[in-house]
Amino acid sequence: MNGWIATLTLVGYILLRMGVPIAAMIGLGLALHRLDRRWQREAAAESLQALSATAPVTLAVANEAPCWEQRNCPPEIRERCPAPRTPALPCWLVRRDAEGCLPEACFACALFKQFTPAGSALVAGDD
Repeated sequence: MNGWIATLTLVGYILLRMGVPIAAMIGLGLALHRLDRRWQREAAAESLQALSATAPVTLAVANEAPCWEQRNCPPEIRERCPAPRTPALPCWLVRRDAEGCLPEACFACALFKQFTPAGSALVAGDD
């Protein structure tokens, strides 16, 4: 009988020695996952606020021809570009949101210069 108790005690210590760190790592992983989801929701909310701040720009662009028509972009470039998928917003704003930064070509574009004041947060990309 003492052999069984000693064996169960040894197995219990091994499970305790290995189980506590494994449980701690699982708990830490779940906590970090929750934190990441919260940060993603906050980023999405900030993005919506930034888009709502550009409402005057959106209305001004509605009177203009889309950039891909003004620049005569071929269909294969239009398929890769995010701007034609969201025609209600300025092309440079859609590309900044989709790609995280503006291509160099946008800074020289007349459409971009028409709707962005110098030093604007939209231009600088400061979030």
